[in-house]
Amino acid sequence: MTESRGAPRLERRLADLEQRIELLVLDPASVRAPWTRLVRPLLRTIGWRPTTETKAVRELLALVDRVREGEHVEAEAEIERAIDELEGNVGSVERACVVNGRIGTAHAAWLRRLFEVVVRAVRALERGDPSLRRVVADTDPTRLLPPLEPKLAEAADAPRIEPAVVHPVGDATTEAALEPPDDARLVELQLAAVDHLLDAARDERAFLSRRRRLLEAARQVLLESAAAVPLDPQGLEARREAIAREIVRIDRFEAAGVAPDVALLHQARAALARGDRDRLYATLVALDGAASDAADDDQARRTQRAVRALRGAARFDDPAVDLASVERSGREAFGPAILERVTAGYAQARRNQAQEIAKVPPAYQHLAHGYFDGSCEAQTIRAALAVDGAFEVGGTLSPVRVIEVETRARAVSWPTPELRLLQARNIGDVAAAVIEDPRTILLDLATGRLLTRTFVHHERIERKRTRLIGEVRVYVLDGSTSMIGHRARMRDAILVAELSTILRRFESARRSTRVTLFYRYFDLELGPITRVDDPKTALDAVHDVVGSIRVGGTNIEDALVSSMQQIHEARAEDPDLARAQIVLVTDGQAPMNEQRVAAARAALGDLAVSVSVIALGEENPALRAMVARQRARGDRAFYHFIPDAALRSVVAGKIDRGGALHVPFDDAAGPELAHELKGQLEELLDELVDLDRKRDLEAIERAEAELRAAGELGVSLDGEAARREAITRDVRSVDRRFARWFPKLDVDPSALAGGEGGRDGDVDAAYVVLATVAEVVSVVGGTPLARRAEAIDVLERVLPDAGLSPARYQRVLAEHPAALAGALGAVHAAIAPVAS
Repeated sequence: MTESRGAPRLERRLADLEQRIELLVLDPASVRAPWTRLVRPLLRTIGWRPTTETKAVRELLALVDRVREGEHVEAEAEIERAIDELEGNVGSVERACVVNGRIGTAHAAWLRRLFEVVVRAVRALERGDPSLRRVVADTDPTRLLPPLEPKLAEAADAPRIEPAVVHPVGDATTEAALEPPDDARLVELQLAAVDHLLDAARDERAFLSRRRRLLEAARQVLLESAAAVPLDPQGLEARREAIAREIVRIDRFEAAGVAPDVALLHQARAALARGDRDRLYATLVALDGAASDAADDDQARRTQRAVRALRGAARFDDPAVDLASVERSGREAFGPAILERVTAGYAQARRNQAQEIAKVPPAYQHLAHGYFDGSCEAQTIRAALAVDGAFEVGGTLSPVRVIEVETRARAVSWPTPELRLLQARNIGDVAAAVIEDPRTILLDLATGRLLTRTFVHHERIERKRTRLIGEVRVYVLDGSTSMIGHRARMRDAILVAELSTILRRFESARRSTRVTLFYRYFDLELGPITRVDDPKTALDAVHDVVGSIRVGGTNIEDALVSSMQQIHEARAEDPDLARAQIVLVTDGQAPMNEQRVAAARAALGDLAVSVSVIALGEENPALRAMVARQRARGDRAFYHFIPDAALRSVVAGKIDRGGALHVPFDDAAGPELAHELKGQLEELLDELVDLDRKRDLEAIERAEAELRAAGELGVSLDGEAARREAITRDVRSVDRRFARWFPKLDVDPSALAGGEGGRDGDVDAAYVVLATVAEVVSVVGGTPLARRAEAIDVLERVLPDAGLSPARYQRVLAEHPAALAGALGAVHAAIAPVAS
């Protein structure tokens, strides 16, 4: 498609929309919607919310994909419809701004994302740049999702969950004197934090570890919000699926040998120097995906050329190559022992297929006939690969905490997420040194005053615990007839993935405490309980899990009560047992007497027991409410619902977003071609290094320019400085900035008990912001330095959502220290949690 005659008119429309979006953020009071203003009191009373659409934008992206594939299309009408839809969305949010007096930046950020997608799509259709068209066609679907909002009708009946913050004061803890703001405001900020975390994950290009932490934090905040209040199911499922696929993608990269804590570009250059084609290809694919997610045309153009050069004749859209790559990832992730037992279990099932099918009711026999066909092994491994991304049942998959870990910093020569100023020790350090006076370089080096920029790698130093704390995990698996098919495949894959993790624990030379897992299937009757406590029982369990079809009804109540009794017996054997987790996997709508389950739990005394639920194919409101009540008590429990469409997609091998990580290489190529290819790739990687440096320099210069402009206007933009320091990894500056935004307040405990008079709405807003930062940072993980940087970044993103400017936030800290001391303490506790 060439530039159309209506292009200037389209550009004017887009420029007008851009100005209106900016006005919503910068000056919401000047937004005009006269008719809406007249009926504003009524709209506020009925709780009116803006309606939005993205259908036309999605169709425009599909059109770009068709053009990329070589199809000739007339796109003017589709472009007009997409801009009309964008204009309607802007108008709807403007009306919401007039009704409520402001809008959250979640809506403003979404409008901005939508605007950028439309602009890039128009440019991709007008220009002949294949890389731009590919980046646009591969746009992450979550970019188009409007902000998550509660389902108001159901939210009114949902269990109330009080947002509580524990306030450390000296050696004791007291509850907050400040009455927490209503939970609706906290949930609203937490929902906005999900999209902020997803944006940050998309922007992370260098390190898989940070990208994973951000995605896992987004998933946990999403699950916690969904447990607190019913959410829009489409928005919830779209985000859940996107997060799951991205985490699985990272799992596959790591299984292929890509290191999570080393910069991807450095790994690519190292793999090229070693001649490691598999590692090089996987790393290049990771770089290419990061460029596409960040909508970076320049980087994507180069990474795609590098991938194409290494891939050779293999097609990019070949489903067979993609599926073969997924199956290879399964072998890399689970190892031969697990795969052999899966194969043996299904082989035995095929030998007994006639007997297995005979016990299935006639209405389900068509599903049973294909359940043990030749693809069943591959389907189970694909589903098991997806488990880590799809489910979170509290903490890691390890059933016990075996050792405590100390992190030790070590200077290294390769890029890592952290850069520090350290004392220069030899002449080789001068190249990266901070030079104040070139005439005194050698003198400063000799006297130890010369500082050099040095990458730091954090090593894990593991020590045995003096007092072991155990956790038992009990899997309770629905064996009813309705599970036959993709639901049963995922149910069994969940346990196979857990058994694989436990097998690695058993085989670890560092294991120093008992590792135990129980599982049982149930229908109307309870199946036998199986105990897994050594490598042999783990492998036998894999064989047992996949080796038969299970049929019957559903009795969830008896299954949970029996599991509580099993935990009681486990505690008698292990006095150090401190926690227990029951994971219920079901698709049932069976009635349940929750009081009976609660009584069985109470019989366990002070043992921390939680029940997490994985609902496959069908929602279970009773179980969802049970999990919500646990969370209201402070228990760590989760409710997961995965619809049938997502389950079918997973077992078919569509477990992540992106193409193959492995390709069949042409080993017949001669050394001349290999030498030529190496030179071509070296040139492309050098270009990527230069581009990376240029991008960082531009970001630093842009931040400095904005700071200078703000200084001339007398405006504080401390957050911009924090971003600049995060880019340069200036450790001391990040620490100083963190102390400014999250000071440690020396507050008399009596001040907390007495409270403060004269609080205004800004105090509540600051409280909610700090609670959100503490919640997010506590699940992001990473080193204390990384958590400080994340805390600053999250604060920057959520302050506008709470209607606070940086200056007003600082005023609240100065004027109401007692009201916010506990919330600030929670942030500090999340940065450097005390080991239990």
